[in-house]
Order: sequence, then C-alpha cells, then structure tokens
Amino acid sequence: MWAQARADVLTLLAEDRIAQADDVIDGVVSRALLPCTRDLEPLLRAEVKQARETAAAIRTPEVGPVVQEGWSAFNRTFSGREACVVMRDAALRDGLPESSMVQIDRHLAFLGSFDQLLLKIPAIELPRKRDRIIEGSRSGDISAPHVTIEKDRVSYRESPQQVGRYLLWKEIAPGSRLDLLLEAGPPQGILEHLTVLLEWAGRKSDAMPLWSRIDPKTTDLVRQLVEETQD
Repeated sequence: MWAQARADVLTLLAEDRIAQADDVIDGVVSRALLPCTRDLEPLLRAEVKQARETAAAIRTPEVGPVVQEGWSAFNRTFSGREACVVMRDAALRDGLPESSMVQIDRHLAFLGSFDQLLLKIPAIELPRKRDRIIEGSRSGDISAPHVTIEKDRVSYRESPQQVGRYLLWKEIAPGSRLDLLLEAGPPQGILEHLTVLLEWAGRKSDAMPLWSRIDPKTTDLVRQLVEETQD
C-alpha cells in the first residue's frame, strides 16, 4: 500500500500537483492498520513539504523589481503621486505577499510625502551662467543663463530683459533636472528624496556630500531605502 502510495506521490509531485499528493498520503494513513507500515508516512510528508517550499520559492514574486519600477517612475516624472500609483499597480500585478508589502509601504510613504514638500521649498534664483543648458525631456536643449527654481517648475530666460518662460519638472530630462537641483543646493526640504534618487541613478559621487546634511534621526531610514532600491 505504502509502496504504491509513494509511486503515486512522486508522480503527482513531478506534475506539481502538491495538494493531491497530500490527499494520497491522507488516504493511505486512514486505511493503514499496522503501525509498522506507517514508517513511510514521515518520509512522504517530508518530500511533499520540500516540494511545496521549492514551489513557493519559485513562485514568490520579488520586491526589487516593484521598487525599481516605482523609483524609475519618480525619476521620470518627479511626482511622488505618480510614482506611488506605478508602485502600487506593480505590486498588485506581481501579487506580492503581505510580508513584502511592509517594504513597499515604506517606499510609498516616503515617495508620497514628496509632492507637498516640493511645494514648500522657497524660490531659488541661480547665479547667472552664460553657458547653462537645460535639457527638455521632449523639447531638446534650451539656453538658460538665468534660472529660478519655483516649487513645481523652473523659470528661465536668456537675459534679464527677456520675458521669462518655464518648464515643469516633468518636462525636464531627469539628468538635467538633478543637475539644476544640485546647483541650487539642493533645497533642504527635498534633500532626502534627492539623495535616494541620486543613489538610485548611480550618481553616488553627487549624493555623497548630501549625506552630512540629512537629519541624523532619518539617516537610517534613508540608507535603508537606498539599499532597497539597489536590489
């Protein structure tokens, strides 16, 4: 009886029918009368358990790609809200387990705070720089000797007499956007977000000086976020 059960169990496990393999063992246990014939039960249970753990390891979605999608969206749009939408959708699409959502929630809370912080930063007028170029995400290179950072946008002009124009942050190419913010300081209110973004973008040398300006109370959190964006 147990010999046949083992053959059936191995066949079912090979077909990834783990629940049915458990049912076979349960059925044999209910019919086996001699204690000595029960020695094979723990062996078969162990094989089923190993198969279940292996299947779970294969099927468990990874958190890293979901985090990457969210930060890629943030880098592209410079919008915490839009980044959160992308990250939530990716987590649902990949079916992340509840245990993984703890990490996702940490990034959602961090990114979700960005938009309001951005609106609170004071206007920053950059020193005149004759050869300054802003790279538009769609408009190409723009000559911008005179630049003022104003919350969700960047105003620019070629001369003090010229009527100013502006680009929203999302209309500026990611690298050029970071260059402008680094030239501006960057603002303390969004310092932590910029540090993580620079690290994520591989601009570690630019991020390095910013670490000393981060509030010691939040340094550990920022480091944790950086580590999780590197997975």
